[in-house]
Amino acid sequence: MNILIMTLGKGRKEEGNRYQKTKYRFEDGTVRETSFFGQALQDWLSTDGKRMDKVIVLGTDGSSWDALLESTTCCRESVDELYVELGEAVAEERVAAGLLESLGPIVSEILDAETVCRLIPDASTADGQFNILSIIAGEIPEQAHLWMDLTHGFRHLPLLELFSALNLEETKEVQIEGLYYGMFEKSVEGSAPVVELSFAKELNRWTRAVYALERGQLSALIGLPGMESLTDPLERLVLYEQLNRTDKARNEAQRLLHILREKPLSSPAGELCRPRLVEHFQWAEERTYCHRQFRSAEKAIRRRDYIHGIILLNETLITHALPNNVDRLNYDKRKAVVGTYCTTDDHYRLRDLRNMLAHGTRPSGRNTADIMTIIDDPNRFHQEMLRLIEVVKKQIGLDDGKK
Repeated sequence: MNILIMTLGKGRKEEGNRYQKTKYRFEDGTVRETSFFGQALQDWLSTDGKRMDKVIVLGTDGSSWDALLESTTCCRESVDELYVELGEAVAEERVAAGLLESLGPIVSEILDAETVCRLIPDASTADGQFNILSIIAGEIPEQAHLWMDLTHGFRHLPLLELFSALNLEETKEVQIEGLYYGMFEKSVEGSAPVVELSFAKELNRWTRAVYALERGQLSALIGLPGMESLTDPLERLVLYEQLNRTDKARNEAQRLLHILREKPLSSPAGELCRPRLVEHFQWAEERTYCHRQFRSAEKAIRRRDYIHGIILLNETLITHALPNNVDRLNYDKRKAVVGTYCTTDDHYRLRDLRNMLAHGTRPSGRNTADIMTIIDDPNRFHQEMLRLIEVVKKQIGLDDGKK
């Protein structure tokens, strides 16, 4: 479903008691003249093949609701009466929801799309701000395609509406298609340029992806603007990390690092995030297989992915226990040293934790009592995992100041 949200401001009337009109100039050179930008945007989108299934008009009790009727060619007496009634209510800032119910069907004819007119508070309080987001959420179905006019209304209202759209991306899988602003202040030769905030959309996608990346969801980077040249190594890296193939994952991470360092990303939003991507993949530059396993374990534990983190910490110790001339990927060789690294209580604790997490069983082994005291306390458990990270780091001789 295609939905357009527009907001009404207070407006300014000229001689003849009609609202001031403005010519809006779109990026393709098209000019639309209207007293409220939302109508110009809806008409331009329709001409561009983006027909709206629903239009949501938002405004306060003092917004210029009567301006919506100035575009109608209908001369029905009831419409004229509604125009006068709305004008009086707008002037006194007492427009009520019941009055807007009569307005919706008429504006639907004007805009050639189902239109709902919703009264919103001025959002001067937290409750009022919540109400605006609730009103918008109540009108938007799952997986809708959303366009927004961020031009009119109190200056903080478009900001709240934008946050509402960003929230709906997560909660209802809504797709933000376009954010538009009619820049009246930059009028040139009688027309105001229309600005599409495409960078804001792109930056939001990248910000969400980096957030997901920090929580182990590497696949969130696939398909982002600017990542086209990195798709192949990225998809292989996602697979190898899921299969716990640190050796193959390292090769793909090194390819990604080379590309990321070689040239800027084509996406401006991606370029802002590029240093964070480089930092994320630097584990591939650790000089030994043992150290690379440790870095993967450390990242997993810090994001509270304990199953992968604890297993990898144990594998790190197994790798460290192997003789220098032994193939570190040989299963039989690795199996032969399992348990031989257990020389301290911390080593046994790691092994007991590994068995508990890998098999989903109750704690067992020499550390059962200790593990039971922390297993129901998220903070204590996490702090214990951070302590064990330092134990293993010291064991394998990893110095953070060196590569």
